[in-house]
Amino acid sequence: VNFTGNTAARHGGAIGVAGGSSLVVTSPASFDGNRAVSGCGGGIGALSAASAVLQTPISFTGNSAARGGALCASAASTLEQNSTLTLTRNSASAFGGGVHLDDRSTATLYVVEAMGNEAGDAGGGLSVTDGSTLRMESGNFDDNLVIGPASPEPSLAPTTLTPTPVPTTEAPV
Repeated sequence: VNFTGNTAARHGGAIGVAGGSSLVVTSPASFDGNRAVSGCGGGIGALSAASAVLQTPISFTGNSAARGGALCASAASTLEQNSTLTLTRNSASAFGGGVHLDDRSTATLYVVEAMGNEAGDAGGGLSVTDGSTLRMESGNFDDNLVIGPASPEPSLAPTTLTPTPVPTTEAPV
């Protein structure tokens, strides 16, 4: 499934999930060049106790938003991913060029490959703020930038990740 060149005025450039609703992606998908003009999640935005479950490899390339260029979970929402999440050249004018979590949201990520993402204020690859929780099994973060508003030159934002095993469940036979 491909989502290309979609625009939302606020949240979820390609897909917005809100108000306790759920999104489950069961086929490989790509999100390319989508935009949330003034909100959360250029590719997928989950807000207000919503959930997004990504069960297959998903790629996000060249998406943009104010927060979470590719993916955003906000206002007690959840994001679960149990395959490979590839984030390439996504951008956020504020937080989380690749992924942004805020306002008590939770994300459980298995494998994250984040390359060349950019944010204006914090978290070139990803940002976690306001009482949110991130659990991650493994990840590679390369060439992600934070470009501060007062700085004419990009600055690299050092990130330390501690691997946390993500529980896996097997389907009944």
